[in-house]
Amino acid sequence: MPVLVLVGIVLLSFNLRGPLVAVSTVTGDLKSELGMSGTAVGLLTSLPVLCFGLAAPLASGVIARTGVERAVLISLSVLLVGTLVRSLGTVAAALIGTLVMGLAITVGNVVTPVVIGRDFRHRAAVLTGMYATAMNIGSMITLTVTGPLAGAFGWQLALAIWGVLTIAAAAVWWPLATRRASADRATADASRATPATGHDSPTEVTGGPSLLHRPTTWMLTIAFAGQAFAYYGLTAWLPTLLADEQGMTRNAAGAASSIFQLAALIGAFGTPLVINRLGGPLAAFAINGVLWASMPLGLLWASDLWPLWSALGGTAQAVDSSRCSPSSSTDPARCGRTGSSPRSSRPAGTPSPRWDQRFSAGCMTARAVGPRRCSWRSAPPSRSPCSV
Repeated sequence: MPVLVLVGIVLLSFNLRGPLVAVSTVTGDLKSELGMSGTAVGLLTSLPVLCFGLAAPLASGVIARTGVERAVLISLSVLLVGTLVRSLGTVAAALIGTLVMGLAITVGNVVTPVVIGRDFRHRAAVLTGMYATAMNIGSMITLTVTGPLAGAFGWQLALAIWGVLTIAAAAVWWPLATRRASADRATADASRATPATGHDSPTEVTGGPSLLHRPTTWMLTIAFAGQAFAYYGLTAWLPTLLADEQGMTRNAAGAASSIFQLAALIGAFGTPLVINRLGGPLAAFAINGVLWASMPLGLLWASDLWPLWSALGGTAQAVDSSRCSPSSSTDPARCGRTGSSPRSSRPAGTPSPRWDQRFSAGCMTARAVGPRRCSWRSAPPSRSPCSV
């Protein structure tokens, strides 16, 4: 089963960016055939980013109510519907379909770290790097292939065809969901057959101020908002910029912009090395900021060096995922029902961790479970799955 889960994570990751960024290679068609302005075309990549922020609590609720595997299937089903609606050939359909895709991908973004933390707890860093890499490989494939498909069959089919990736992922997650449902029923039957004891009573997660009063919460918000703004903005307009400034054809611009996605392999697997070598994520954050800034500034001042700027920016955009890996199982359905005091979990005499260590340990869990479901701090692996 872990092998099938691994395949499912990879296929799901292909769908979390690829179908969304494919639209950047057909912006000319959207403008000419649908009469969309540059602002309207920009909404096709900015609307999903808005969903990532506003719909994240809703996504956590979906996972808690339906379970992890079913939430994945819901995400993929809604994503397929959004992909097809976006390709209907009207401005309204393009915007509505994009919004639906954004909601679906929000659930996928939230649930994937939960799966990694639950099923690959002791290999979370490696799996998170693989997850980030798979997302960028999916983006690279769609950016490279959508242009030629649009030239041969039209932009509508070129965008709709990526529903095949969604169906392939759903085909893997369906048996996983079926097995999980059977296991849950067996567990529930066993629980009803076992007399309750005082030790089985749930306890509430206690300790610590509200998340809104913690500096880490706001650092997380700024970091992920900045990463999303930079990634989707550059992904959306890089093919257009290369076509305008370098005189590339649509197909060549789409293929060239895939350098930005391919370079993520460096950041995904290089960041853990930087963190381990330098003793914390602070150095990775500093390097990441410099790399991110180099791409827009480099394209502005020296656009002929676009391969260099794309490689540097691509390395940066993978750092944000790989520097924040789930350090414990994170099952939202269990949050609020089991747990222990965050303060009591640290042995006496153990110094409080630095803010950057707490940030590194908690950031992926905070993304995965939502701000109101768990209290998270630095903790040993034996902690409740509701905390980090």
